[in-house]
Order: sequence, then structure tokens, then C-alpha cells
Amino acid sequence: MQIFKFLLVLLVSTSILVACKNDAQKANAISDIQSTQNAGENLSPLDKIDQTVKTIDAIAEKDWGNIKKKELMMSSEGGEWQEYYDKNNKLRKALADIYGEMGKMNEIYYFDEAGNMIQYLYKSYEYSHHLNHSAIMEDLGEPVADDFEIKIVDSTIYKAYLSEGKLLEMKALYGKNIDQEMLDKAASAIAEDFKTYQNAE
Repeated sequence: MQIFKFLLVLLVSTSILVACKNDAQKANAISDIQSTQNAGENLSPLDKIDQTVKTIDAIAEKDWGNIKKKELMMSSEGGEWQEYYDKNNKLRKALADIYGEMGKMNEIYYFDEAGNMIQYLYKSYEYSHHLNHSAIMEDLGEPVADDFEIKIVDSTIYKAYLSEGKLLEMKALYGKNIDQEMLDKAASAIAEDFKTYQNAE
């Protein structure tokens, strides 16, 4: 009988400990959610955009609702246009990759759930030589070094934050500085370039 009472007490004690642990875990989870929400409320408009962009970039290719791709014939070496749609068929991200004989360019457009463009990222890279440098030199009868390779000698990276079609801020992350004329035309130029890529045949 004493053994039975001992086991009963042990069982009740264990149940209480488990219940307390579950309550503590729930409280911690609620606290974490509230902390995340509070942190989000304290973010600046630009930080909120960066957070949205980070979430978009974290989506695996298989998890997109639809991905549209097409070739862009806007340069000597061609290019590609990609549009990423979520499960609700909302465009959230678009990419333009343009390749040339002396460099390449990459542009990325991000959109919120309402379809508004919120961020634009521009990257351009300049090559040290023409892509067909070796062939050109051979045609001219000039020697080409065995260790010759085409390198990127200059880069430019801009990031623009937008809201309701207006430019909030534009940053030069690398390379050339942004002048006032570029800032004045940035929002409309970004929107026009996007339409050009999207409507390209």
C-alpha cells in the first residue's frame, strides 16, 4: 500500500511539473512573439523594407507560386528577365540580367503584398578586356599570354528605397557616388526601366 501511495504521489508531482513546464514554454513563446512585434514596430521605414526584402529572398524557388522567365535581347550578349509570384499570384520580385562585351548588369526589383515597388538594387560590372579579346588578338596575329583572364575592374552598386512610387532614399553601396540629377530622376527611371523589361518581347 505504501508503494502504491508513493507511486501516486510521484505521478501527480510529475504531472504538475510537466504542466508548469508547458505553461512556461507557452509564456516564453508569447513573450518572443511580442518582442518580435515590438521590434518590428520600432523599426524605421527603411529597416522595415529591408526586413521585407530579406523575407522575400529567403523564399526557396520551389515555394514560389509561379516563376516567369524570358530572354532579353537588349545587348550584344543577351540577357534574362525573371518574375517571382507568391501563392496569391502577387509579383514580389523581378530580376534583369544584362550581358555585354565589356561588362554585365544586374537589377532587382522588390514589391510588397499590395504590389508596390519597395526596393531596387542595381549592380554593374566592367570587364578588363573585351569578351572576345583572345580571338581578336589571334586574328591580329598578336600573342595572348597563357595565364590571360578577363577580370572585373570596376563595380557600381546602388540601392533605392521606394514608397508609393516615390523615392525615400538612394544609397551608393559601392563605386560611383550618386549626384542630385540621378536622385531627381531615380523613381521615374526605375519604374520606366521595369516596364521596359516586363513588356520586352
